[in-house]
Amino acid sequence: MDYRVEIYKKNTGEKTEFKRTVLSLSIDRRLNMQTATANVIIDNGNNVDLFNFASGEGIIDNYNTVKIYIDNKIQFTGIIKNYNVNEDNRTIEISCSDINTKVLKAIDDGNPYVTYNSIKSTDMIKDLVHRAGIGSVVIDIDTTKDYIIKNLKIQYDTQISDVIDEALATLEARARILKDGTFKVEKLYPHYKASDVENNINYNWYYEDFIKISSASGKRNTETLYNRVLVRYNEKTYNVFEEPRMIEYLGGEKRFKEVDSPLSDTLDKRQIVANRFFLDNWRENTNLDVVGTKGNPNLDLGQIVRLKLDNILGHYMITGIKTELTADGNYIDQISFDGMRESKNIAKLSDGNYTLKEGE
Repeated sequence: MDYRVEIYKKNTGEKTEFKRTVLSLSIDRRLNMQTATANVIIDNGNNVDLFNFASGEGIIDNYNTVKIYIDNKIQFTGIIKNYNVNEDNRTIEISCSDINTKVLKAIDDGNPYVTYNSIKSTDMIKDLVHRAGIGSVVIDIDTTKDYIIKNLKIQYDTQISDVIDEALATLEARARILKDGTFKVEKLYPHYKASDVENNINYNWYYEDFIKISSASGKRNTETLYNRVLVRYNEKTYNVFEEPRMIEYLGGEKRFKEVDSPLSDTLDKRQIVANRFFLDNWRENTNLDVVGTKGNPNLDLGQIVRLKLDNILGHYMITGIKTELTADGNYIDQISFDGMRESKNIAKLSDGNYTLKEGE
């Protein structure tokens, strides 16, 4: 198994490559995590001057860039967040976060507000990402969902990722950092129809019952199902939506939740937010963890897996991959799945008066 870790000094860009001295590495990437993480253990038995606590100019130092390759394919791009030197074992353990860590900070530019006027929501996202210090941005969504933001004032202490998330909620989109460090905005869910399973189409990988899977577990949880949601733009502007099939699934019981959405200034946008809310509820209600017997460097988040367990065939979306690789060649992926559902409009407009009077 060919793998390597590259570390680039933050001030000079000087590259140092680690191969044989890498004792183990692990990468954890999930759609519901703010950042992907990587941990690398390097043998320091040769007493090479890899770090320098005094100067901060070492090869291994906080905020140096890290790239991880398996089979010459990029698997992770991020920065060193901390490292631990074990003098007894003569090893250095490096903990890294991917580039998305850059948007997890305040938008502060020295002024009370950052203001956007008459700008496409996707262009605002690009600008926010560039402000955070991420150079490469890709937008891959249904362009008909894009819209103009007339006026938005963002207070200096607002986290950049929070503003991006609000925009994504009204675009039927999600964002993630690709393995090469690109910030990608993409469709919330891949195309799927229930007939895909029967027709044996539209999937990326096929895992057959316990041939490529060493263990599996499934769970269903109704505690996270909410079939009635209030999407609020402001105190007086909001709508209530219900999901009839989910109400039926819960035996007629209605479970309520409120969601604030400061960019959903129209009914259509509020319905998009509600539709995403219900689809997320359904998919997260059925998840499946599978430990593969062999790692796959081409596996990626958002891909579709055709999976057969106990003679039941289905399609699932990859929502998490935990990769572990050791110097003896042991290479496995632990994969998290969500069940697939057709991405159609399931949020139905309902009613209710939730305008609170002053003093109530």
